[in-house]
Amino acid sequence: MKLVRLSAAIVTILLTVATVGPVFAHAMLEASEPVEGAVLSAAPRQVMVRFSEPSRITALRVINEAGQEVGGLRREASRATPTSATATVTSPLAPGGYRVEWRAMGSDGHVMSGTVHFSVTSR
Repeated sequence: MKLVRLSAAIVTILLTVATVGPVFAHAMLEASEPVEGAVLSAAPRQVMVRFSEPSRITALRVINEAGQEVGGLRREASRATPTSATATVTSPLAPGGYRVEWRAMGSDGHVMSGTVHFSVTSR
């Protein structure tokens, strides 16, 4: 009887470990340029987001304080399964607050999105 209980306990533990692992395997934002909360003395020449795992980046844009998308953002070509996305800022950003909005899909199909806030104090 003890062997049956021990076997059942082992099976339960193995099933728990097997199902919990994939839940925590989602890609996460690891880094960005500019970094969250950055106060820049000059407008950035590019924006970048990097993830913990290969992800399909479906959106990367810069929004100003008025909620308008900044024009002049050119997305760089990426590899088939990139871990990062970079865009060159081709139009000068006026002093003020901005946010980088991104959306991506991890290799597990999980869709994620987020924002990175920064401000520019001069051109």
